Amino acid sequence: MPMLVPDRKEKIVELCTNKSVLHLGFIQHSHLYEKLIADKNWLHEKINIVSSNLVGIDYLGDDVDIIRAQYNYECYYGDVTKLNRLGLDKKFDVIICGELIEHVENAGLMLDGIKKFMYPNSILIITTPNPWSRSRTKLISDGVLEDEWLNKEHTCWYSFGTLKQLLARKGFSEFKYGYYN
Repeated sequence: MPMLVPDRKEKIVELCTNKSVLHLGFIQHSHLYEKLIADKNWLHEKINIVSSNLVGIDYLGDDVDIIRAQYNYECYYGDVTKLNRLGLDKKFDVIICGELIEHVENAGLMLDGIKKFMYPNSILIITTPNPWSRSRTKLISDGVLEDEWLNKEHTCWYSFGTLKQLLARKGFSEFKYGYYN
């Protein structure tokens, strides 16, 4: 059964070992991936080293083309809320949706689309920032942040409870919770 396992990068990589993996939003940010690659800290590359098969999907079309050409990754341009339009007809052991759901205008459409890539026992890993973490609220109370930390691309915040509720409505089960700052 699908499950939610937000956790550290190391745990995500461990869960991908010898598995077929679909990585949604794999570029992370257009302005960051080249530095992450140079620093050997790009999650997609770490997964590539341990997985049996890795496919990336991102809406940053130019960057997808560059990464496909320069690094020979199997990757596709696509909108995660329109996965049914993607010409990819594979199933995966692990699907990663890392630091992405808070950017999506309609997370329900994305979750519906993800299902077509899942076996009954596939693992769905979703990570999302915790706006109510101790470190974040301390920064606000200390005056370092005037208000909540906000990325201009974010559309919403999720707590474990609201994310679990959304996933349950979309037919996902066996939720696990983890966190990191």
